[in-house]
Amino acid sequence: MIPKILIADSSSVMRTTIKNSLAESGFTDVTEAQDGGEACIIFDNEKPDIVILDLSLPGKTGMETMRDMIKKNPKTKIIVCSASSYKELVIESVALGAVDFIRKPLNTERLIKTINKIIS
Repeated sequence: MIPKILIADSSSVMRTTIKNSLAESGFTDVTEAQDGGEACIIFDNEKPDIVILDLSLPGKTGMETMRDMIKKNPKTKIIVCSASSYKELVIESVALGAVDFIRKPLNTERLIKTINKIIS
């Protein structure tokens, strides 16, 4: 199974880095969003299996975006990738349903392992 993946990050460099790492691992069905509002629109239209979500998004925050996505589809697997590692945010993210919280700078190897675990 090749999952549909949505990358939501305000940094185009980070989105490109993630997208390239995913492609190298065979994950090619990838869409990108630069803010929370765009991520929610793409989520509604594309119905991704996995969302790679930064918490520091302009407009609708990452936490608001995650709440909306999980409310619409509780089966969606969300991987939070954020420079913020406040204990409260990690706990809240996991409590909301995030399958992993990966602190930036991003460890792409861990990200790929997490995705492989999700789809196995």
